[in-house]
Amino acid sequence: MFQAVHFDGNRMLAEPSEYLSKHNLVYKTPAFEGYEGIPLGSGGMGLMHWHSPREAVFALNRCDAIDRRPDGNFRAWSWEEEEKNTAPVSCAQLHITDGMPSFDPMYLENFQEVLTLYDATLEVSSRTPFSEWNYRTFVSEEYSCVVMRLEADSPQPVERSISMERWGSRNFFHYYEQFVEEPSLKLEGICTYEKDGCLFIRQELRGMQLVMCAALQGASYTIKVRHNREGVFCLNPVSHVCAELVFTALTGEPGDQGVEDRAGQLVKRCLSEYQEAEKKNRETWDAFWRKSFVHLENDYLENLYYMYLYQMGASSTGALPALFSGSVWTWNRDVRNWGHVYHWNQQQQYWGMAAANHCELIRGYLDFRFAMLEQAKRDAEEIFGAKGAFFSDICSLTGYQAIEPDTISNFSVGAQLS
Repeated sequence: MFQAVHFDGNRMLAEPSEYLSKHNLVYKTPAFEGYEGIPLGSGGMGLMHWHSPREAVFALNRCDAIDRRPDGNFRAWSWEEEEKNTAPVSCAQLHITDGMPSFDPMYLENFQEVLTLYDATLEVSSRTPFSEWNYRTFVSEEYSCVVMRLEADSPQPVERSISMERWGSRNFFHYYEQFVEEPSLKLEGICTYEKDGCLFIRQELRGMQLVMCAALQGASYTIKVRHNREGVFCLNPVSHVCAELVFTALTGEPGDQGVEDRAGQLVKRCLSEYQEAEKKNRETWDAFWRKSFVHLENDYLENLYYMYLYQMGASSTGALPALFSGSVWTWNRDVRNWGHVYHWNQQQQYWGMAAANHCELIRGYLDFRFAMLEQAKRDAEEIFGAKGAFFSDICSLTGYQAIEPDTISNFSVGAQLS
């Protein structure tokens, strides 16, 4: 403790890399459900990680990956508008496997998974009688990529694979009350292909293009496109492999071919500058933690403080605010229960940020509200005949509002935002 915290007679001095270690998130057994997974993120891109008995699974998301409905206000609870609303969508899932039950508790000799808060990095080690896995993962804000170094061993040559897939789905905003029987929603317009040694998945959404790209170095492999929604890096059979994997997701205007080029350039640059990406990530999070320090006698409350700050730092500096119901840390395809922006729920994420000396984490939410100010003024004029701005409790990620009897009777939102 005295190495991590010191009082110099005037103020408390803390070394974040040492002090924060007691708040690291540690799993001694694999999480087999996506909602039990470990979240990684930096800015507006996030990653949720969990396992199946045979795979390491990663769900990649961006806060600004959305399927847009036409501009205009809407009714949040309308049956007619269900599944036609502006909705966040997932980007891709990655599955890493050696074809054996390498994460099955039946065979595990050792397992540890650690999220290090200080540099927002996940380290996993797993050993069975027939396999050993070690990998280190972080999300680079500097490079807008997920960066992974993985190492695997087995007593005999093994063919390992890394697959990337995109399966769209209904969003089930109101799963508890109403849902649409159309299983084919958001499955259209997806294509998977190889280009310049990279694996791509692209989908044309309503009003937006979504592009995912992955690249691998350090191992011999071939790329196989299984079908329009999945591609695979098939690694040649070896006993030992050590490689770097980089993947990203970008959004752009429909038909913009430049999105694909930018994604390919990002992953290749990040691969070639792997050590620099790691260094920049560490510097970014070191600066983040040095902006605030809290020491509490109650370890549990202190742990909540640091986990909460990590959550906000890892998800709240993107192009759109992170939803209270989760936007960068979701695991079940495009399912987004409570997928609109709900101020009454949303505000609680931001209340403590200024007091914690992290006003930059409020900026995204305020920018979003300022961007919809003109629409709020029009709503005040059309609904109430008033000069001013009306903010509904519920709005979409494009800034248009839910206008219904209950939402127009709630005047607290505008006052709280002001």
